[in-house]
Amino acid sequence: MISVFCDVIDNYGDAGFCLRLCRDLCNKKYQVRFFCNNLNTLKQIYTKEDQSNPLLEIKTWPSNSEDFTPTKVIIQAFSVRLPSQLNQKIKEANSLVINLDYLTAEKFAEDCHKLSSFADGIQSYFFFPGFTNKTGGLIIENNLLRLIKEEKGKETSKISLFSYENERLPKIISLLDKLDKEFDVQIFEGKTLDNFNKVFKHNLEVNKVLKNNKLTYKAIKMVNQDEYDSILLNSDLNLVRGEDSIVRAMLIGKPFLWNIYPQKDNYHITKIEALFDLMKIYCTNKQAIEKLRSLTLFYNGADIDIDQIDLINFWNEWKDLSKEWSNHLISIGSLTDNLIAFLEEKINISDDALFTIAKNSAGGMRDSISLLDQLSLLGVSKEITSEDVNAVLGRISFDVLNKLSDKIIFLSEICSFSCFAFFCLCTLYNSLRIKNFFELLVIISFLIVCNTIISKCFNIYF
Repeated sequence: MISVFCDVIDNYGDAGFCLRLCRDLCNKKYQVRFFCNNLNTLKQIYTKEDQSNPLLEIKTWPSNSEDFTPTKVIIQAFSVRLPSQLNQKIKEANSLVINLDYLTAEKFAEDCHKLSSFADGIQSYFFFPGFTNKTGGLIIENNLLRLIKEEKGKETSKISLFSYENERLPKIISLLDKLDKEFDVQIFEGKTLDNFNKVFKHNLEVNKVLKNNKLTYKAIKMVNQDEYDSILLNSDLNLVRGEDSIVRAMLIGKPFLWNIYPQKDNYHITKIEALFDLMKIYCTNKQAIEKLRSLTLFYNGADIDIDQIDLINFWNEWKDLSKEWSNHLISIGSLTDNLIAFLEEKINISDDALFTIAKNSAGGMRDSISLLDQLSLLGVSKEITSEDVNAVLGRISFDVLNKLSDKIIFLSEICSFSCFAFFCLCTLYNSLRIKNFFELLVIISFLIVCNTIISKCFNIYF
């Protein structure tokens, strides 16, 4: 079992990322306990399937150590710090602790990925999401890959808008007007809708529609993650915010514009610069990258002139760039799979256990890997043995079966002797013509003694 701790700071971003990770771990047959300190936020984005998932348990943070039993693996999302009493129990349980850090394209993510740390008296390991194969990658579910393939190339004349407070939004909208295309703009309730009404001086309400030139605005309610993915897939442009939504927008491969979470001393600008520096390494159209860099920096408050950007000419370049970047990110593999592989690196497994896995999988690689995945969380603090493998399989070990077979064979020999003895008794009775009970009793006593001797031998043998 895996425990995931989330401290909600950026509302839907923190909780959304953790929920996707927990859900994907469950899809890979791991049992997960998700501790979130803001269940009200979580309830707005999880699905009915999450609530009924037998492998997923969603809970608030433990109020004291008595309410918490450490699991083999503890994931501290975004390096959250746990209360000292919980840390003490984790230390006593010798759990494997993963510090799952924030997403960044900065070089230190590669340098620090998988490094060990020793804080609060507990050894832990840094695990960084990221955009290269030297990091953990991004959460990419099989279902998302299927949806991307199905929707590839479709145009819908829709735009999704999900943002923080942002006074630069009107300028971005004016650029979209220059495309001279009809667009339906879907605006999410909450901060996004409040900001839209503030900067445009409107009073748009949920489920209401407002038309302005060739753009039609519609305010919509917050949706769960599956529905949000569908909206992103069915939009030609996605204006997104925070970490979770930008990751989904990038993976989907449609044009995106990121409203990053603002940080002190404009550190978020450094993160934006790092992202586009990295894109220049992996994507071919360097000029398109610089145009998107300028749009993104402007959208996030930087003093950038974007009037020179011809959005009509840039539009197709933007679409091609988004597809190329998506293909690169998908090629890295899923963060969930990379995390599981890292946990498996920590497995302490005996040769007998490996032999048992191979034997039960009949040499099949896929079955062996599946069984290793299930066993991966057992080897954190002890060696995995063949008994552990058989326990997971619900089978009796080969040694026990061999012994049982030997016992059955030996017992069959005893039964054979008993039958033979009974036959002899009957023969003696008939041939010797025993005439009184005393003689019969002597013969029976002799057979009992023989049987006792055989039983003694049986006990010694086993």
